[in-house]
Amino acid sequence: MKFMLFSAKIIVMMCSMSLSLTSLVHAEPLIVGLPDNPPLVTKSPNGEVTGRTVNQMKLVLDRAGINYKVQIYPLAELRKNFGKGKVHITMTRGRSDLPRLARLKIEFGKNPFVTMRYNLYSFKGLPTTSLTDVKGKRLITVLGAPPPDEIKEFMDDPKNKIITNASPDWNSAVQDLFAGRGDYLIMLPYHFDLLMEQNPDLKQKAKTATGKLAFAEIIRIPIYLGVSKSVDDAETLIDRLDHAIEQLRAEGTL
Repeated sequence: MKFMLFSAKIIVMMCSMSLSLTSLVHAEPLIVGLPDNPPLVTKSPNGEVTGRTVNQMKLVLDRAGINYKVQIYPLAELRKNFGKGKVHITMTRGRSDLPRLARLKIEFGKNPFVTMRYNLYSFKGLPTTSLTDVKGKRLITVLGAPPPDEIKEFMDDPKNKIITNASPDWNSAVQDLFAGRGDYLIMLPYHFDLLMEQNPDLKQKAKTATGKLAFAEIIRIPIYLGVSKSVDDAETLIDRLDHAIEQLRAEGTL
């Protein structure tokens, strides 16, 4: 009799787990919306959304067993569609983004799936110990690619007397640094190294230009997955994504 009661309890628990998992199966793929941000987020010639950040995020979504479709949006349109429930999953800076995302009804994960590391680069023997080195100097920026808020606030503070020189793209920004058209450049080291690898002319300019490249990490920003509360079982979904991140990190995959 005791064995039968124990077996019945096990069956009930398994049924409950089954119902919980089934509730996450959606008839249509969940839309994962990402900002257009090459090379971290970009679209290949065959139309597939790819890039370093995208690939890491797909590892998490696949491990969590999510049925999804990735789409790229301009940032303003992404936030608008997320707020309307047309985009179901996105990436965010988590709680630090709350002032801007308060109206979007979003569930945050507790574990970042990626950490953005920003380097400060110089080429003329200038120090690269921290962001304060940029005070009173010329900082190269890129049109349409605003820096993280912490850096932007520092740049915009009139007390720091920073002169910004805007380049049309990242490739031009690196060339401007080597040519001395700016004192400093802030960018992701992965992106910088990728440009140098893909552009032999840029690598040659680094060798022939008068100067020595110096750089140092100045800030780290954790990036989380966010789920719209318009999604059924949003809390359960974000818990599953968090668990997937924990598993992948433990395996050394993420």
